[in-house]
Amino acid sequence: MLKPKSVTAYAPGLDRKVLRAIADRRGAWARTTATLALAAAEHYGRSHLHWVRAPEDALCAALLDLSREPKAPVALPAWGRPALGKAALRYFSNILWLDPKEGRLDPGESEIKRALDQGVGAMLLGPVTGDCSSLVAARKWCAGASVPLAVDARASMGSRTPDGGPAVFGDLTLLPVDGDTGPSACPGAFLGTPEPMANGTHASSPGPVVALTSALTALAHSVRDEPRLHRLWAGPPGAPRDLSANPDGAPPGWACAAAHARLADADARASQRGRHARSLREHCGNVPAMELVDESHGFPVTGAAFPLLSQSAGEIANLLRSEGLPTGPGLGGWLAPETERTDRARQLAERVLLLPLHPYFRPEDLRWIGELLRRATLRVNGTGQADPTRENP
Repeated sequence: MLKPKSVTAYAPGLDRKVLRAIADRRGAWARTTATLALAAAEHYGRSHLHWVRAPEDALCAALLDLSREPKAPVALPAWGRPALGKAALRYFSNILWLDPKEGRLDPGESEIKRALDQGVGAMLLGPVTGDCSSLVAARKWCAGASVPLAVDARASMGSRTPDGGPAVFGDLTLLPVDGDTGPSACPGAFLGTPEPMANGTHASSPGPVVALTSALTALAHSVRDEPRLHRLWAGPPGAPRDLSANPDGAPPGWACAAAHARLADADARASQRGRHARSLREHCGNVPAMELVDESHGFPVTGAAFPLLSQSAGEIANLLRSEGLPTGPGLGGWLAPETERTDRARQLAERVLLLPLHPYFRPEDLRWIGELLRRATLRVNGTGQADPTRENP
């Protein structure tokens, strides 16, 4: 058994089933985004799904069209997925920034209710690591106030609520093309809408050179994220990148087939991530100066990363990365400009630590993550007795 030297931030995009689907041109795997959308609609339980090349821009544009009061403020989380904030600033001039709930990463019911009381014309939520506990109330209250609700659910695959998964929420919903939370070999996302989109989303198919280039890029990224290779060589840190070499058109047929094959295994992958999340809660629950993000009863969370709230989180993250443990690149950051950030949001940003979470961890990998985290926080914070966030006994 190889001793782990590092773990990958993301699961590799290509496996044996995916490669067989790509090679099987006469099989039942999708070769176009339209066919893939039909399979995704059945998987997610939403009727109207449309493939979009630029997900954040498509979501914001659709929300702007759906809003009945374009001049009213739009509610967005102050801290969340950075790409969502950049797109929102391009489409909305009047934004009400929502604070995170105390001890959580996302806005809670009280923050959502307060925004509706202030007369927002639309609301956009994007759970960072899969906490969907506020979506039930948000859907009810937004419907009662005739306020359109948009949800970026791409980081929440596997999470559950009493009403179902995150795909059932929102007048508008962004969903991953392959049902998983990490980067995909198939670019873009599916936009769920209440009605069919009037203009459609037909894009040109790529030529053979572009298709081959994107295939080689996807293969290189998959090799980079292969866990067994990482136990021999840590490699350079990798942030999520678009693997398509066709920025203006539809993905190649092989990418649609790869996404379809992964979509078929999405539930099993999410279940495995859920097991790993429960193991990490056990390994990290008694680490000094570290707090678990509590889960609401009846709302199991299985997101794109495992969240922790830590004293001196920035220093700990640097130590973990130097030892081969990446910390959630691209998952969380500021959406609100500096002048609009509240003290609660600042405290969250200073304390949040996002550990990688994907199906390919072994038990020894999870133990290694817990031990590395313990050593890092002891080096930075000592025993944690001076943690100002904890009450003295």
